[in-house]
Parts: sequence; structure tokens; C-alpha cells
Amino acid sequence: MTEAQSLQSVYIVGADDRIEVVDDGWREFLLANSGRRRPHDVLGRSLWAYVHGPVVVQAYRALHHVVRAGRVVRFPYRCDAPRLRREFEMTMRPLANGRIEYSTVTLREVPHVAIRLLDADAPRGLPTLVMCSWCKRVRLGDWVEIEDAVIRAPLLDEALEPQLVHGMCPACADHLQSQLGVGGGAADFMGGSP
Repeated sequence: MTEAQSLQSVYIVGADDRIEVVDDGWREFLLANSGRRRPHDVLGRSLWAYVHGPVVVQAYRALHHVVRAGRVVRFPYRCDAPRLRREFEMTMRPLANGRIEYSTVTLREVPHVAIRLLDADAPRGLPTLVMCSWCKRVRLGDWVEIEDAVIRAPLLDEALEPQLVHGMCPACADHLQSQLGVGGGAADFMGGSP
């Protein structure tokens, strides 16, 4: 894997979970990735408008709870583009008055053959696939890397890409639980639903 230019971006959410601040790094990342949103589009909007899937919302609400109690939380995640595997580290820090600072640092970027499943503009149809919001593994019975899912799943050869729903694989749920200092396993954290 190649090391990425260490791009950092920061945004801040208020005690009401509305986005209050986005920095130049956030704007730069958005522009580099054909972002359709501009800072004025997201400022003042609820963070929950951009977090999808009940498991993912539950995870971020749990993270907000421990951060607002005074803890700093760090975790790795992927945010791939169709032609680029990207690995990041997120740090969530408590600020005064219940605000939370989200700080993201790019760890690695690796070019790869285009993965149409990751193209936000690709036409979608049935079926629906669950993708882990943290590591981008796809559930095909077991959880597999997205690159392997494209090879293994014949449905990905269709004219329409499947719908994607965001969830959390057991490995990422266990890691998150260790960050939160809770639980006895992924199914416990995820309420039994992947």
C-alpha cells in the first residue's frame, strides 16, 4: 500500500448534533471527490442526515455519548472511491458545551481497477447488499473485502448495481465496543442485526 499525502479534515457538531464548522481540509476532500455538497449546504444541518443505517446511527450515538462524557475516541475506517482504496483514522474529541470535534487523517490511498458498486452515480436495482460502514466489507453470507465481493458475487455483473445499505461487520463492532468499553460481542452491540 502506498502512503497518502496526510490530508486532515475537521468538522464540529454542536450539542444538538448539527454541523457547525467544516475546515479547508474538508472542503479540499469534497472537491477532490466530485462532492456535490458545499459547506453552506451542510452547515446547520443535522449530522444524522448523513449517517445511514440503524446500526451505524446506533454506533455513532454511542460514540457521541462517551465523547461527551469526556473521552477521546479513535478508530480506523475506509472511505473508498470507485478507483481508489482509502484508509483513514477518525478522532472524536469533546469540546465545551457538548460540542464534538471530528478530525480525520488520511493514512493510505491505493489506486485499483474501478469498482462500479462504489460509484454513487451508478444505476441501482435489486438486490440489496449490506456494506460495513467502517471497513467496506460486504456481507455475502460471510463478510468479505469489497474487492473480493466483486469477484465472488455474480449479481455484481448485472447492468444495475445492487442497492447498498450500511451496517457493521462483527469485527468492526467488536473494535468499536472495545473503544466504548462496553458489551460482550458484536451481536450484543448491534442488537442482533448486522
